[in-house]
Amino acid sequence: MKLISSELVKIPPDQRDKYYQFPYNGPYHGEPELYEILHLKEFREIWGPDHLAIHHVCPACGKDGEWVRNQYAVCFNCLIAFDAFEVYIDLTIDDEME
Repeated sequence: MKLISSELVKIPPDQRDKYYQFPYNGPYHGEPELYEILHLKEFREIWGPDHLAIHHVCPACGKDGEWVRNQYAVCFNCLIAFDAFEVYIDLTIDDEME
């Protein structure tokens, strides 16, 4: 049952949870498909790579990828989406030796 906001306001706050739809994923959710990656790549080519972004290392080519949404980042070099929460640790660098 969907309510409009004026009806929802009349319901006590502690009883509103059953009327909310969680989680709200928005129009884009899940792993990005190729058409979305190509759209983002075109946007980046028009506006340049210097816009604000959260960068992640691509597991395929090692170049800079960009975070897209909750679990995914994209690599514009490989045109792939990958899990943005993976942690990459370079074990060849020893901070104590430097």
